Amino acid sequence: MIELFAFCLICYGATQIICFGNILDKVRPTKGWVGKLLSCPMCTGFWVGAGVSTQYQVDLLSDYIPVDMILHGFISSGICYFFGMLVNDYGLKVICIGEKQ
Repeated sequence: MIELFAFCLICYGATQIICFGNILDKVRPTKGWVGKLLSCPMCTGFWVGAGVSTQYQVDLLSDYIPVDMILHGFISSGICYFFGMLVNDYGLKVICIGEKQ
């Protein structure tokens, strides 16, 4: 279980850096389909999870590497989206019911 937790943290951190890190501002595309992909934590999280799964094996799923890559991509995408909705640069997002964003 600790392996899955570490996998999720690795994917979330890498996705945040790829999508929002200032260090990549000069090289990160902003237009076209690649720009859309790299501005979306859910989309980028999928591909980060699929890539990380090739190097970091979490023995919870199948023994077939392509299936593992897809399943790990789904896990990573969901985690990155969830934490992206929960946390921002200022800490936990707190929105009162009835308040407009």
